[in-house]
Amino acid sequence: MRDQEAPSTKRILSSIRRLRRDGELLLRERPLDEIAHAKWIDRADRYLRKRVPETHIAPLDQLVPVQMPDLLSPNYRKPHPADSALARADSGRRLAEKYLAICASAQERLELKLDMKTG
Repeated sequence: MRDQEAPSTKRILSSIRRLRRDGELLLRERPLDEIAHAKWIDRADRYLRKRVPETHIAPLDQLVPVQMPDLLSPNYRKPHPADSALARADSGRRLAEKYLAICASAQERLELKLDMKTG
């Protein structure tokens, strides 16, 4: 059985580029698909935490803050289900955009690291 080797910087960089392409394509082609966004975010999060552990990723509630309504307010009205679905999709899209930025940052750092090794 082959020993598990740590992937090279070039391979990690290639994987991050692929992650970014997939995320950008997803946001462009399916902007309201909250489940697809969540799956991509999970995939990006797991990969970055495993392969690029020095990448700082804030907790999700800090990346995209959610405004909670005052449920005790006399003016509170339960939102229509369609409005709720659109709000969730928008929140997922914004979170995916944040993760795209985190991937871009990790990619830039790895490219610099690679340039320093070869240069």
